[in-house]
Amino acid sequence: RGGEIRAVDTGALDATRRGPPIEAESRAYMDLGGPIQRLYVTRDGERLAAVLDAGFETDDPASSTIVMIDAGAAMEISRPSLRGVGQVTGGLSDDRLAVATASGVAFIEPVAGVVTETLDVGGPVGGIVGINDFTDDPLYASVTTADGPKVAVIIAKRGNDPATRVPRLDKTYPLPGARAGRVYYDLASRMVHVEGSVPGSTAESGADTVYVIEPHANAFYADAVLPYIPAVMVMDENQLYPSTDREQLLAFDAGGNVASVEIGRHAYAWRVPGVIAGVLMALLLYVLARLLFRRRAVAVLLGIIVLVDGMLFAQSRIGMNDAYVGLGIVGAYTIFAALWLHPGDSRRHWIAFAIGVPLIGIFLGFALAAKWVAAYAIGALGILSLTRSALGRLLLIVGLVVMTTALGYVAISVGPGQTGGNYVFLVIMVALVLAAVLANVLHPVAWTWEELRFAVGAPAAVGMLAILYGLSRGDASVPLQLGPIAASPIQLGLFAFLGAAVVYTGFYALGRFGFGPLALPPEPDDPAAILDPPTEAPRGWLRLGAGWGLPAVWLFVGLLVIPIGLYV
Repeated sequence: RGGEIRAVDTGALDATRRGPPIEAESRAYMDLGGPIQRLYVTRDGERLAAVLDAGFETDDPASSTIVMIDAGAAMEISRPSLRGVGQVTGGLSDDRLAVATASGVAFIEPVAGVVTETLDVGGPVGGIVGINDFTDDPLYASVTTADGPKVAVIIAKRGNDPATRVPRLDKTYPLPGARAGRVYYDLASRMVHVEGSVPGSTAESGADTVYVIEPHANAFYADAVLPYIPAVMVMDENQLYPSTDREQLLAFDAGGNVASVEIGRHAYAWRVPGVIAGVLMALLLYVLARLLFRRRAVAVLLGIIVLVDGMLFAQSRIGMNDAYVGLGIVGAYTIFAALWLHPGDSRRHWIAFAIGVPLIGIFLGFALAAKWVAAYAIGALGILSLTRSALGRLLLIVGLVVMTTALGYVAISVGPGQTGGNYVFLVIMVALVLAAVLANVLHPVAWTWEELRFAVGAPAAVGMLAILYGLSRGDASVPLQLGPIAASPIQLGLFAFLGAAVVYTGFYALGRFGFGPLALPPEPDDPAAILDPPTEAPRGWLRLGAGWGLPAVWLFVGLLVIPIGLYV
C-alpha cells in the first residue's frame, strides 16, 4: 500500500514443499510513491506494469496511472494514465501490453511506455487475457455492453502487412449471466476462464461464477460457482512441469478465505467419447461380419478378435480422432452392406433404402469431419455401387480414364531443370483402367432399357431444370457466374440437351459394333459369341435408372452431398 516493490528469491521457497513454512527474505526493488493496485509481469520478464490506485497522481478520480518499469534495470520508463484500468496482459507479437479500460482496450508500446491506440469493443472492459499457440494468438476480453455482458475476441498481432498492424475486433458473443469480470488463460489445457454471474441473475444479486471457453469453437461448456466475489484470483498452473501442476484457479476474498476451482482436469471429457466410439465400433463390426458371412460363429470370432486387439483398445482411450473416423466408416459400411444384400426385393427394402442412405451420409460426414481418410471410404462405396450395373461400369471406366489422364499428367510433370516424376503412380492408374476394362469384357453385365433411358434422360432433365430455373428468375438469358465461367440457363439447357443427343448417338454407334444397350445379337462367327453371356442385370437400386433414376440421385445425395455438407 505504501508503493514499495520488493523482490523475493524463490529458490529458498523450494524447501517449503518438504517442510514447514519459512521466513521469505526480500530485498528492496523500487518505490513508486503511491498505493499499488496490482502488478503485472510480462511473460519474458523484461517489463513490469504497476497499476496505481485510481485518482493517485491525477485530477480524475476515475483514472489510474500505469507505471512502466524496465525489470532488468529496475528503472521507470513512463507513467501513462487511463480511465477505469482493469487487467493487463501481454505476450503479443511485438510485446505490447493490452490494458482493460472503461473505454475499451488500450495498447501500450513497451519501450517508450506510451499508449499507441485504444480499441472500442462496445463498452467497458472488465478483464483481458492473451492466449498463445492459436491462429493469430487472439486476446479475450469481457465487455459490459448495453445488450448485456459479452466476450470480445481481438486480433492484435502485428505483421509486415500494414493492414494487420492495427488491432481489430474479430468477433463478440454473449456471456451468460449479467456481469462480466476478470479473464484468465490456462496454459496447460489452453482454455479461457471468464468471471461472471450465474445465468438468469442480475448484476447486483448474481452469484459469482467462472465460465470455461474452448477457444477453437468459442463455446462455453462449463462453469463453477464461487462462494463470494473474489478480491483476487490467480491461476496455479504450470505448463512445463505437468507432474507438479496443480491445475487450480484460486479465488481469495478480502478476509483471506480461499476457494479453489479444479481447472484443466478434462481428461474424462475428451476420452469418454472415444471410448463410446470404440464400443460402438466393436458392436458394428460384429453386425457387419454377421451380414457378410451369415454365420454367427464367424461374427463371434471377429468379436473376440476385436476385444483382444490392442490397437482398437488404445485408439479408443487415447483421446485422438481415429476412433471417430473408424466408427463413421464402419457404421456406413454396415448399413451399406445391409442395403446391398437386399437392393429392392420388396417394398420394405425400398423403405430401408430411403432411410438407410441418409444414415450412411451422416456416418460418412461424421468420419470425414474427423479425418480426411474417410474420403477413400466414400470413393470405395461409390465404386461398389457402380460395379454392379452395365451403365455404372461404363461410368467407372470413363472416370478412371479421365483421372488417369489428369492425375497421371500431374504425376510425371516436372519443372524446368528438374528430373524425376512419379511414373509408378501413372503405371498403377493405367493398370487399374486395363483391369476394369478386362473385367467388364470377361464378366459383362446385361444392359437394360432403364439404364439407356437414364443415360439419355438425365442430361435432358438437368437441361430442363436449368431452363425452368432461369424462367423462375424472370429472364433465362441472364448469365450465371460460376468462378471464371459464365453461362445463361438457356445455354446450359441447350448444352445439356446436346449432351443427351451425343449420349444416344454414341450408344447407337457402339451398338453397330456389338457394344452397349443397342447392340445386336452376335453372329455365330463373331468372336464375341464364344464369351459367356452377360450376367443378369441387378435388381432394385443397384440398377442405375431404376425408379426413373430417383434412387441413383438419392444415393448421390447420401454418398456426397450429405458428407460434404456435414464436413463443411
